[in-house]
Amino acid sequence: MNRLVLALTGLVAIFSTNLPIEAQEKIDFAYSAIDPAGFTGLWMASQKNFFEQYGISQGKVVYIPSSSVITASLLSGEVSVALAQATAPMAIRARGGDAIIFGATENLLPYYIFLGPGLKSLKDIEGKRASISRVGSGSHTSLLALFKQAGVDAKKVTFIASGDMSARLAAFSTGAVDLVGLPPPYHLRLLDKGYKISVNLLDDHVPWAQVVLASRESWLESNAGTAKAVLEAVAEGNYYALTHPDEAKALWKRYL
Repeated sequence: MNRLVLALTGLVAIFSTNLPIEAQEKIDFAYSAIDPAGFTGLWMASQKNFFEQYGISQGKVVYIPSSSVITASLLSGEVSVALAQATAPMAIRARGGDAIIFGATENLLPYYIFLGPGLKSLKDIEGKRASISRVGSGSHTSLLALFKQAGVDAKKVTFIASGDMSARLAAFSTGAVDLVGLPPPYHLRLLDKGYKISVNLLDDHVPWAQVVLASRESWLESNAGTAKAVLEAVAEGNYYALTHPDEAKALWKRYL
């Protein structure tokens, strides 16, 4: 855990120090992965009632394991705030949609890269198969960025949409793919099976907008004080997890 970035980063200049919290209905949240690195702050804030302490009436906190579905839920107003990989709201924004990023919980690539038998370097993945959740997802675009940095021709790599992290782990373990990137604690299963970490992106501290807080821009414009309180509550959740490791471990057991 000491290698994971849990510090919250505020991004939007409109968050001045004394923004009021607007009176409104309960704030519903969604998150996109069962991964402690970027989501512990949200889980802990919900469990310890930090949202209420910062003046937010918290509603549901739901798991939606698909970037396209979570952004659809955000745009429809089903949820007010989503924690997801940055590619999801960025894709909506690029098409002129009503989505905006207003904070982040994880600003580096949290992956351990594993290579299958016979592969000695990233370059060897050319002509082979790499596991991702789906095309266009954060797991896909992050590998594209990594391959570009490592001089790998991504056009020579077959990307297999395997699903969530547990499914990607299974695909690699059975030999269905030749490369997989996994965050803690999923990598431990492969280490237990004798696989070696080929690339440690946590140690390399590769900058990347991995997990962000997003909302509708129209919502943010009229709820800036509430959004600031969300940032503060999630940051409080992160800090509490770091200073109360036993409670954090119990929380992870619940979600993982």
